[in-house]
Amino acid sequence: MNRSQIIGEVRIAHETYPTDEDFAYWLGSLLVTASVNQNDEFSKEESLQYFQEADILMNRILETSTDDKRRLDVKIILVQELYRVYDTKKAIEMAANLNPVGYTMQNQTMPLLKGEERIAFAKKWFPLMMGQLLTFALFARDSECDLTDQKYKTDLEEVRIRKAIYESFYAYLGDKFIDRKSSDAFYRSAILQLFYKAKEDDEALSALERFVELCGTIEKEVELYGQNATTITSLLMAISQDEKLRMKIVNGELKTVGAFYTYQIRKEEKRAKQFAGNLRFETAMERLEKITQLI
Repeated sequence: MNRSQIIGEVRIAHETYPTDEDFAYWLGSLLVTASVNQNDEFSKEESLQYFQEADILMNRILETSTDDKRRLDVKIILVQELYRVYDTKKAIEMAANLNPVGYTMQNQTMPLLKGEERIAFAKKWFPLMMGQLLTFALFARDSECDLTDQKYKTDLEEVRIRKAIYESFYAYLGDKFIDRKSSDAFYRSAILQLFYKAKEDDEALSALERFVELCGTIEKEVELYGQNATTITSLLMAISQDEKLRMKIVNGELKTVGAFYTYQIRKEEKRAKQFAGNLRFETAMERLEKITQLI
């Protein structure tokens, strides 16, 4: 049975059961494949017709389906196959708005972009993808790891490795990514964790000072990247895991990023007590508290 016959049979099934989403998705997938894999079996006119039909059918599924997995599968097919061939602009727009699905979707988008568009896209998503990669590595290393467990603590070795990986990758990416390195909340987080974990006072305080220095870029990051800013992501992660912290924000006790991070650091009683009265510590905390970017 050739591909035309298969499409014909599935089309009959779809027309017989028009509300069956599985038949619609199956037909749409076959039409996509037929339209993008042009060969002697189909003429250019037939391939274009299949594209138009697949476009309508798959977007209808996006509009009507309540199955998030099905909707995601459809978007991936549209971006990676149909629009990649027939409508590059639409492929880029759809992929960029997935926020993000993950490595595969972003990697499929990158080849569609050239020059400064590719750099801008990479700057937008690289921090989040790096955060995902390192979290994946953490779970792979520790089969019992649970990041939502308030008792879970990363060790000094892991923190140093995370920091080194970030710095190595940003060095590889080069000068165009210096601004993104400075505004990467996940990189900042690795440095802050070094403050918490370091055994030597100088290493800990140097990490805190560096963290505060980088926090000075938060306002610019939020301005440039909006809801995709890693600052927003990291704040939401922390808030979602801490009921007391969430209530302080709701009640207006913590209104700025500076107040948020100052509170976070001072509530770590071991470090706060250790450095209480230390000039470097108190100076850094004063600088941190003055960051007025609203949460």
